[in-house]
Amino acid sequence: TDLIAWSEELLDEHERQLFGDLSVFSGPVTIEDVVGALTTPGADRLRIIDGLTSLVDRSLVAAELTTQPATYRLLETTKSHARAHAADRVHRRHAEWFLEVADQADRDLRTVREQLGNDRLVAVFPELRAAHAWAREHDHDLACRITGAMSHFGHSRLRNEPARWAADLLARLAPDHPLAGLVVAALAGDAANRSDYDAATDLAQRALGSPDLRAEVSALESLSDVALYSGDLAASERFSKQIAAIGESSDDLYAVMQGYVGQALSRVYGGDPSGALRLIDGVLGRHDFAPSDQAWLTYARAEALADHDPAAAIAAYQGAIRLAEPVGGTFIASVSRVSLAATLARHGEAAEASDAFMSILGALQRHGNLTHAVTTLR
Repeated sequence: TDLIAWSEELLDEHERQLFGDLSVFSGPVTIEDVVGALTTPGADRLRIIDGLTSLVDRSLVAAELTTQPATYRLLETTKSHARAHAADRVHRRHAEWFLEVADQADRDLRTVREQLGNDRLVAVFPELRAAHAWAREHDHDLACRITGAMSHFGHSRLRNEPARWAADLLARLAPDHPLAGLVVAALAGDAANRSDYDAATDLAQRALGSPDLRAEVSALESLSDVALYSGDLAASERFSKQIAAIGESSDDLYAVMQGYVGQALSRVYGGDPSGALRLIDGVLGRHDFAPSDQAWLTYARAEALADHDPAAAIAAYQGAIRLAEPVGGTFIASVSRVSLAATLARHGEAAEASDAFMSILGALQRHGNLTHAVTTLR
């Protein structure tokens, strides 16, 4: 402690302020994030970099230079000292910067840059947790926007925590808050996965008409899923057609995929696998989908093949898993494993199927995905 205090005394005013502001970060961060979160209008970015280098040289900041890119963090022994020098505005700037990061990563998740978006969000997840917690207390608009940017990541990666943030935020929001649609849409998807279909339907209906198309698509997706799970195939297909239309008009390939997969699955389970195959084969070659989105389309194709060509279905399920797993597409990989195991079981591979079911069930239980856990048990 005395050594840290002595090192602090040697800092100039700018270094001391930078040392304090660095306490806002929850974990290791890159130069890009340090500069992005701490630069104010008119500030000299190079001065921040020079100051950071000086703090590393004085052993007040730990640098991990073997990673790519390099990361920087305050040690816990120094963070309590640093907080005393932090500027009041640093938490807001931190939250605003990581909203920008999450928005860009969310856009990447919906394209062939999915791996980049996934890895970015995984790396900065502790910062987004802190940013959302601060925004829930101080800026509900900002908290709603972070919720919107994290919703697809949380849903598709089976990460429950962003939904818990959203639930905490909703309890604080005014009922007529203009960005509430982003929050209730995120919670609708979570409720559908927990088999709370009444809550999912109510929340999704509240999100319809949101000015943010991500919320509109998410709400329609939840309504389509609930209808599918409940056996109302006509309603599921109707909602899915709306999703596809939004996706085509807004160039959101994730929405395009969701719309066509929803329509195809409705047709498969309604006894029209040939119609489902025509839908999927018609869209697969038209767009350059994100790997996980391509995995969903491949999964829907496998479902259409499962009864009359099990060998082709097994190969397609395996293909969907190979597409999704490297980019973090946990949800579609898990769903594909369930159907793969079921197909193996129906065609004499009982031991292999049993091992697969148990592994899947454990993962779904950990993530609280009761809808698909029940499907796996069945």
